[in-house]
Amino acid sequence: MSSITPKNIKVLGGKEVIGFQGMDNNGEFEVLHVKEIKGNKVILFNPKSLSKIYYGYQAFTRANLMNEESVPVSTFSIKN
Repeated sequence: MSSITPKNIKVLGGKEVIGFQGMDNNGEFEVLHVKEIKGNKVILFNPKSLSKIYYGYQAFTRANLMNEESVPVSTFSIKN
C-alpha cells in the first residue's frame, strides 16, 4: 500500500478549519485553531506544549479539510 501526499490542502466552503485538537501532558484536550495553510502544510496556533495533535478524531466529525481534488483529508494524529 502506498501513501499519496496532496499538493494542496483547502477548506471546504472556504470557512475556518474545523477538526484539530491537542492533548497536553495531563491528558487534557483543547480545540486548536489554524493560523494558515501553505500548500499541503497546516500551521496551527499552539498556545502551550502539547503531547499529541489530532485531526478529525470525533465520533461524528465536521472536519473540513480537502485535497486538491476535493477528497476529504483522512483522520490522523501526530505525537509531539
